[in-house]
Amino acid sequence: MKWSRRKFLEASALAGSWAYGESLARAFHFPAPQQDFSRVPGVVVSHSPASTRIYLSSPSLIILPDGKYLATCDEFGPGSSEHTSGITRVFVSADRGKTWNRLSNVQPAFWSTLFIHEKALYLMGTTHSGEDSRLFIRRSSDWAQTWTNPSGREDGLLRPGVPVETNAGNITMCKGRLWFGSVFDTLGPHGWGTSFRFFVM
Repeated sequence: MKWSRRKFLEASALAGSWAYGESLARAFHFPAPQQDFSRVPGVVVSHSPASTRIYLSSPSLIILPDGKYLATCDEFGPGSSEHTSGITRVFVSADRGKTWNRLSNVQPAFWSTLFIHEKALYLMGTTHSGEDSRLFIRRSSDWAQTWTNPSGREDGLLRPGVPVETNAGNITMCKGRLWFGSVFDTLGPHGWGTSFRFFVM
């Protein structure tokens, strides 16, 4: 894992402390790819050895109504399936981040964000990385044990005809509506960056 990528993840985890407390941010610290974690200032949630060529990114953190912590991150890199069918890892902690258990992966899911609405858990993200990815929303009524599987507009694919990319941003509620601004389509003028058109959902 490159230094710049690791620092980005640490900064993302730190940002989570604004909403959920400093201890939660420390719990999702991503270390360098090594097996000895004794010097890591926190608890390692997940680690992928560099030899696998699979790296971890896009952390999302949330506290469930029963007090458990839920964390997700996705897999990227040349050893991953990020360009065809993204994989998001899911973890739960029942002791405020001291120990973590891994739940089933969510796939396809990439650049995903966790949020809670009306006593249900949701995951919003894209199917994979790349210009032909699609935006989805999944629902879990059993707090990440199982998830809905979007296949069309009626069950969770949002704007299925539009190529969309996103990141693990924040979902905000205001005046009875949910707002998400970390999303853009790629229908602008050709070229990386120039094709990005940000919008708010």
